[in-house]
Amino acid sequence: TGTRGDVQPILALGVELQRRGHDVLLGAPPNLVDFVTSTGLPAQPCGPDIQQLYSSDEGQKALAAGNNFRLMQLVGKQMSGYAAQMDREVIDVCTGADLIVATTVTEDRASSVAEAMGVPMVTLAYYPSRYNAAYPFPGALPSTWKTPALVNKATWVLAENLRRVVFMRYLNDLRSTLGLPKSRASIAAVLEERGVTEVQIYDPALLPGLREEWDGRSPFTGVLTLDH
Repeated sequence: TGTRGDVQPILALGVELQRRGHDVLLGAPPNLVDFVTSTGLPAQPCGPDIQQLYSSDEGQKALAAGNNFRLMQLVGKQMSGYAAQMDREVIDVCTGADLIVATTVTEDRASSVAEAMGVPMVTLAYYPSRYNAAYPFPGALPSTWKTPALVNKATWVLAENLRRVVFMRYLNDLRSTLGLPKSRASIAAVLEERGVTEVQIYDPALLPGLREEWDGRSPFTGVLTLDH
C-alpha cells in the first residue's frame, strides 16, 4: 500500500519473481492497480488511496516539514474509516499464498495473517526502519544534527511505541477476525521473535554502519528498479 514510490519497487520484485517461474499476486492501492497490471502482473485492490491523503493540505504540510510522526497520525486517521475493508482485502490477497511478502507499511497486518495461515513471511524496508544506534528515526531530528547513539536509539523507541499505540486497535480487530489472541507487542518485537527476514531494498553505501550493526536477518539488496 502507499504511493507509487511504495509500490514500484515491489512491482519490480514481482516481475522478476514471475520471470523466474513463480505465481505472483500483488495487492495494490486502487489508484495503482492499472499501473501494476500494465506490466502483465496480476493485481487486486488492497488498501486506501494514500496519494489522495498526501495531496491534501494537511498531508502536504506534513510532507513539506518532513514530519514522519505527523504523517503516521494522518495515515492512522485515514485508516480508522477504512480498517475493516483493509482487513478483508489483506486476507483475500494473501489467501492460498506459500509466502507473504510485506513492506514497511503492510508488515503489521501481514504478520498476523501469516501467523493465522501458518505460512512464512518476508518484509521489505525502503529505508532504515528498525532500531539502531547509527541514525535517528527518519524525520525525528534535524538531519544536520550530530546525535549520539543513545539519542538515536531513543527516537526509535519513541517511534515504535507511537506506531504500536496508533495502530494497535486496528491490528487487534484483525487478529480477532483471524481467531488470534490480542497483542500489545510492537511489530519490530514480533518480527524479531519469529526470526522474519527484513530485506533492506536500498543501497547500504548511503547509510554507512548499518550493515555492520545489523545481523544476517536484515540483508541488503540495493535498490529494486523496474527496468524499461
